[in-house]
Amino acid sequence: MVINWQQLLKTAYLLKRRLRPDYNSKTGQSLLDGPRMIQIQTIDACNGSCACCPYVGGDNKKLTRSMDWHLYIKLVDELSRVDSLREFVLMLQNEPLLDENLVKRVRQARMKLKKPIRIYIVTNGTLLSSSVVKELFDAGLDHVEVSLDALTEDTYNRVRAGLEFNRVLENTHMLIAQGGMKKVIVRFLIQKSNAHELKAFNAYWVKNGATVKFQDMTNRAGTLRYYMSLRPELPPDLYARIEKMVMGNQPCISGPFDRLNVLSDGRALACCQDWRHDFILGDISRQSLTEIWTGSEAAFFRNILWHGQFGKSTICATCSNRMVFPGRTVTKFP
Repeated sequence: MVINWQQLLKTAYLLKRRLRPDYNSKTGQSLLDGPRMIQIQTIDACNGSCACCPYVGGDNKKLTRSMDWHLYIKLVDELSRVDSLREFVLMLQNEPLLDENLVKRVRQARMKLKKPIRIYIVTNGTLLSSSVVKELFDAGLDHVEVSLDALTEDTYNRVRAGLEFNRVLENTHMLIAQGGMKKVIVRFLIQKSNAHELKAFNAYWVKNGATVKFQDMTNRAGTLRYYMSLRPELPPDLYARIEKMVMGNQPCISGPFDRLNVLSDGRALACCQDWRHDFILGDISRQSLTEIWTGSEAAFFRNILWHGQFGKSTICATCSNRMVFPGRTVTKFP
C-alpha cells in the first residue's frame, strides 16, 4: 500500500481538532487568547478569473482598497501579544502580490511576531519574480503556496482562466530553485476538470522539489454559482472514509474556533468562505482584537456551528463544507 502522507497528516490534524476543540460550549468562548491562524487581506484585488472563485465574470474588477498602514500596524501589534498565534497568512480572497507594500508588511510582521509563528502567502504565481522572491524571503517570509490546480496548459486554461500557465510554471520552478522544498508548497484544488491529473501532478512536483497540498472544492458558502457542475465525483478511498468519520464529529474548521479573517478595511469575517461578507464579527479599525475574539458575535457563531444550527446563518445554510458536532443529525448539502 502506498502511503499518502499529505492525506494522512490532514486526517491527523482533523482528529486533533476533534479531540481538542479549544472551546467552552457553555459560555460560547474560545479557550485560546486569540486565533491560532489569521488570514489578512491587505488588498482586495485579483488578476484572475478562476472557475473556482465567486469573483469570476468580472466581479473582481471593482475599485480596489489596500489596507491602511496604521491599521495594519495596529493589527500586528495586537497579534504580537497573542500566545496562541501560530500562522500569519497574508492572503484572503485576493492575490497578495498585487499589494505593492507586501514586502514591507512581511518585514514588519517578522519584526513583531515570535519566530515560531509562520508567515506566508498563497498566490496564483503570475507576479512572482526572482527579485520579488528574494525580497520576500529576506524580509522574513517562511514559505509561499502557489495555487496551480493543473499539470497541463489545456487543463489550466479551463480551471484558471485569465492567467498564463507557462509563466506560472516557470515562476514556480524559479521559486523552488531559490527557496527549496521547505519554502514552496504547490496547491491542487480538486475539480471535475482537473481530477484526472491529480496523481501525475503529485509525482511531477514531488520530483521537482516542492511539497504538494491537495484541497477539496467547496461552494464558497453558496456563492460559487456553478459549483454543482464543477465539483468532482471521486470514488472514496481509505483516507476519505476516515476523514468523513472524523469530520462528522467536530465543529467546522473554517469557523472562529481558532482562526480569524480580516478584510482590507478592517472588518473581521466569521469564515474565510464568506465571499459576500454577510457575517461580520467586528471591526479592527474600531475595536481591539480581544474585543472581537471574545465578543458576542463570535460567541453566537461558534454556538450555531457547535450545535449544527446552520439555518441561523446565511453563510452556513447553503455551505457544502459545513460539519456537524457533536454528532447531531442534520441534513447536509448534497
